Amino acid sequence: MKISVYIPLYNGGAWCREVPLLDGVHYIASDNGSTDESAEILEARGVTVIRQPVSLGRVGNWRFCIAHFQDSGADWMKWMFTGDRLRPDAADILRRAAAQFPDARQIISEFDIVEGDNRTRHSMLPTTALIEPARAMQLAAQLGNWFGSPIGYALHREARVEECDFGSLPYVADYQFAMNIAARHPTLYLAENIGDFVVDARRYYKTQSESQQTAVQNAWMMWQSAERFHELTGDRTEYERLARRIETEVAGEIFDRMMRSPVAGDYLDRTSYRAIASLFVKKLRRRRRK
Repeated sequence: MKISVYIPLYNGGAWCREVPLLDGVHYIASDNGSTDESAEILEARGVTVIRQPVSLGRVGNWRFCIAHFQDSGADWMKWMFTGDRLRPDAADILRRAAAQFPDARQIISEFDIVEGDNRTRHSMLPTTALIEPARAMQLAAQLGNWFGSPIGYALHREARVEECDFGSLPYVADYQFAMNIAARHPTLYLAENIGDFVVDARRYYKTQSESQQTAVQNAWMMWQSAERFHELTGDRTEYERLARRIETEVAGEIFDRMMRSPVAGDYLDRTSYRAIASLFVKKLRRRRRK
């Protein structure tokens, strides 16, 4: 089984020098206009580097990697973003999982979130399981982004990526793609640690993860999941249960982030902000159902 690891690259010189590279795996880096020596460092370490003549943008570079994988002949694609680290046995873990669950077209592995000296396992389900599309959408409506970060993603060459995309919402673009795949194919949730997501190395994540805009984008994704669950199953009762839960919990999160804003308490009291958050989430629901 041939695994290719794709690195969407932009200015990660120190990481490029130090990150462990696995034996028996083909690494491809798509360099999106780095101004340091990242590309040269990886080339010297045996990585295939593709230099983009013009900037593709953050998500555009991901699209390039997907398209390149489709034409590569590899069986599985594994992401590794700047700052990430794969476990030394990550390739063996993926090969065993793929052999045990041959119908899987996407693998979502657990990983450790590393922030300073703290290490937390990103674990959303209790055990390894093959998740069919309807159940995947139900879980996304209940839990939000159970797919996690791309350090945990692996994609099979037979996944219908031409029907999927990263969408137009920047913070949840990777989440959107993984959900699109899961809505069409069985996805394996692998309850094994595949590597490290290093928060300090992720500039975009650090600036956006706690914003109100991010909460809104996550709300939109949960509504999308609930709607897709209904489309796949026709189960109106469960859909309404999911909808009520999203209206309550997501509105609460948006409200909490509003209240953490420096100007939140200057104009409206807490009851008014909660009402605004709830109305906003219901508006998202109506928009999604049109």
